[in-house]
Amino acid sequence: MIWVSVIPYFFVGFAILFLPGLVSGLALGLRGIPLLGLAAPLSISIIACTAVVGGIVGLPWGWAAVAAATAAAALVILLVRFLAGRLTAGRGPSGRRAAAVTAVDGSAWRGTGAAVAAVAIGALIIAWRFIHMIHRPENVSQTFDGIFHLNATEYISETGTASSLTIGRMVNAGADISFYPAAWHDYISLLAFTGGISVPEAINVGNILIAGLLWTSGCVFLVSRILGARGMPLLLTGVLSAAFAAFPYLMIDFGVLYPNLLAIALMPACIGLAVVAAGASVRKDVGRWTALAALVLALPGMLLAHPSTLISFIALTLPLAAVATAGWWNSLRGRGFLRALPLLGAALYAVVTVALWTKVRPDPTAATWSPVETAAQAAGEAFLSAPLGRPVPLLVAVLTIAGVVYCCRNFQRLWWLLASFGVSCMLFVIVAGFPWGETRTAFTGVWYNDPYRLAALLPVLGLPLAAVGAWSVVEALLGRVATRREGQQEPGAVTATRATRYGMPASAVVVLVLLALATQGKSVDVAQESGAANFALSDDAPLLSTDEAELLERVPDEVPEDSLVVGSPWTGASLVYALSDRDTLMPHIFYSLSPEGQIVVDRLDEMLTDSTVCAAVQELNADYVLDFGSKEVHGGDHPFSGLDNVSSESGFELVDEEGDARLYRVTGCE
Repeated sequence: MIWVSVIPYFFVGFAILFLPGLVSGLALGLRGIPLLGLAAPLSISIIACTAVVGGIVGLPWGWAAVAAATAAAALVILLVRFLAGRLTAGRGPSGRRAAAVTAVDGSAWRGTGAAVAAVAIGALIIAWRFIHMIHRPENVSQTFDGIFHLNATEYISETGTASSLTIGRMVNAGADISFYPAAWHDYISLLAFTGGISVPEAINVGNILIAGLLWTSGCVFLVSRILGARGMPLLLTGVLSAAFAAFPYLMIDFGVLYPNLLAIALMPACIGLAVVAAGASVRKDVGRWTALAALVLALPGMLLAHPSTLISFIALTLPLAAVATAGWWNSLRGRGFLRALPLLGAALYAVVTVALWTKVRPDPTAATWSPVETAAQAAGEAFLSAPLGRPVPLLVAVLTIAGVVYCCRNFQRLWWLLASFGVSCMLFVIVAGFPWGETRTAFTGVWYNDPYRLAALLPVLGLPLAAVGAWSVVEALLGRVATRREGQQEPGAVTATRATRYGMPASAVVVLVLLALATQGKSVDVAQESGAANFALSDDAPLLSTDEAELLERVPDEVPEDSLVVGSPWTGASLVYALSDRDTLMPHIFYSLSPEGQIVVDRLDEMLTDSTVCAAVQELNADYVLDFGSKEVHGGDHPFSGLDNVSSESGFELVDEEGDARLYRVTGCE
């Protein structure tokens, strides 16, 4: 299949990703850039929460449930706004509602055209990179975690159960509650179900939309809170959103970490809301109470995408919490004991942060990643946006330095940006460069002590810092152009507004083109090449070879729908579930087997001499076996003794084969 054939499904995925949030955002009073930047995060929250609530009340999963939830959410938001308006009517100067939900004025839509163009630029570059990484829309990631994500998406489509509280039953059927953050799987399953496409196609289309549109629109919204709605800074942000190798490219290369891809893509928009709520935004098209309400609505989506990213959000916004506390303190000057409220609020925030940091983390036995370099190396890589030995993106590094200089010159307003970027760098330095021990685990055990996960967080604050630096450089250059045109002697006399007026649009186009070309260099090339190796379908692919893929295409014609297929998940045989729509005994490598299932994997090839085996086979309808050889995804050796001797002599009939891949029918129990 070629990419042109899946273009219609990009429109379906776009609608699912943006429409629920657009409806809710409009009900909340959002307009312009805030609506553009927050629609997708709000959609993800609606989708993920609908899945959880639907699982509790028994509501079938699908677009109808999401549509109903969207309508209900919009009505609740409108009702809350109405009640808030009635309660605050007449308060504040000139009888205006001091606590109005949104401070909408004529500037709400200012810069929206540039913001849309910026998102389009970033999305197109990222899509081009992703397409060249994935090769073909039906390709699968040849990685360990890819098995789970493919089959979990199929599990949702088959069972109609999409709740994060129960999706883990796919690998532990006996559990009442088996939590796994399923927001990404919920979105992809909706795309597969609504669009009528295969699971791999839905995954690849959905990931391109998440990386291209959700990430980029959130970045544009965040930078608009820092630099305002001027067109050029937003367009620079769009270009830079595709310039970091660590995100979004790393998340479909390493792991693969699809849930982290979604969760991190949500962060810029949520941080932008925190900037507004803290009173640090230069734009006033969103009220602080509205920002806080939108943040409350968006954070469940981040939590259900991946809980560790919610902890990341808390860590990266600690400086903004300090800004909010200081502002609240100053606003209560002369109010006596009321000035204690900000201190109590800060103390409560600290207690909640510590509690979440210590409790919302994986089992320590799962946090087994070791440091990969020295702390000095890690510090340099973090600052230069070249983590884990990736090539240094020279222009991005220069713009980051320019951004630091700009923030230092505007320290009172932008110190929080430097501090938040410093927090992300510090966490990466600890996980990548500190020796193994309690200190390292205390700080980074939340992320499994995994340097890759924290490397992917660096662009969240690195991008706005580079965007600030890029604008400061462009502003100075355009100012010089305008000065020469006016014949002035002192370049510094030209204001940013006049520089923009005289330097746009021809100079802007040249700058954007040059920036796009210069930032799509070796650093991103290496990320693309690394990811492409994990999606290549070949004869010696680590998970699914060309022969195995071809055999799986024929399985639906050869295996009845009610039959269960036995095969080693380590070899990719369990992908018969996602790719051939046939049940498999072990849908993932880490799977809890029933007593009958354990008998099958231990003694299936003894069916002719052991009657308990046939009883288990008949109980499970385990009528077929996929033999993909002994090559495993991680190069290990995890044989199942019941599949050691699959042959006609032990009760099996060869049904089909492609190269070394074989499909057998169990005949010894008939």
